[in-house]
Amino acid sequence: MGGISIMNQIWNYEVLDQYELNPLTPEKVESVQRELKVKLPDSYLKLLKEQNGGSLYLNAFPISFEDEDHLAVDYLLGIGENKREGIQQSGYFIKEWGLPKRIVLLCGDGHTWIALDYREVNENPPIIYIDVEQEIEKQLSSSFDEFVSKLFHIDQPSNFVTFEWEQTEFTYKEGEKAFRGNTVGVISSALAHFSENECDVNWYIHQIGKLVKKKNEFIVQDAEMALMKIIINKYDTPGTNSEGIQELVTYLKSHEDDTVRNYANKLQRLINQKK
Repeated sequence: MGGISIMNQIWNYEVLDQYELNPLTPEKVESVQRELKVKLPDSYLKLLKEQNGGSLYLNAFPISFEDEDHLAVDYLLGIGENKREGIQQSGYFIKEWGLPKRIVLLCGDGHTWIALDYREVNENPPIIYIDVEQEIEKQLSSSFDEFVSKLFHIDQPSNFVTFEWEQTEFTYKEGEKAFRGNTVGVISSALAHFSENECDVNWYIHQIGKLVKKKNEFIVQDAEMALMKIIINKYDTPGTNSEGIQELVTYLKSHEDDTVRNYANKLQRLINQKK
């Protein structure tokens, strides 16, 4: 299939975030539709089969009201295991914020929301925007398909958890010393250095292999993000140890931490598109 670019993805593969849930199953879809008494849009479910909610790379929607030219759409809720996750939280937030009934929330911050509007339909709902404080309600699109087709990317501050450390440049020997240790700050700085500068990619893959076995979840997550950069930029470059990358991703897909596993599934999708 050739090379891919993160630019072509709706999901933001660079972010380890709270909104991505465990992979979608047919049973989850049937359960939530019975619970909410609606038929969810096929295109929405198709997106969730790729990734069950999460932060978006296409993170803005064009508008021409409130003196703004776009709405921030930082994430998309998926389907969770219970009423504390994903779109199942809609009932709670509707009550908490005095929102209209028969809507399914897709994203929001409390004061503003984007939602599927089922007040007049049971399927193929329009997408609405609600501003609680300004008492504004506006239809954004006639369908979820139309809504997604208009999303675009704007640059915004990184969502990564970063750790300040005085050393920002590393030799290979210094990098190996940093990766042998367990100090999150120095490991994060070393990963940033080798990810942003040309280095021996197979040496770097080997070092990341050490980090994914660490017990500290922040170290493992930083290692995953470094691995993502290698997959995007170097996976199909001649000489890159692609088998070694796949071995690391396979290991991470069975990690005990949900966030680590979900991000590993992102990495696997990137690899599959590279083949």
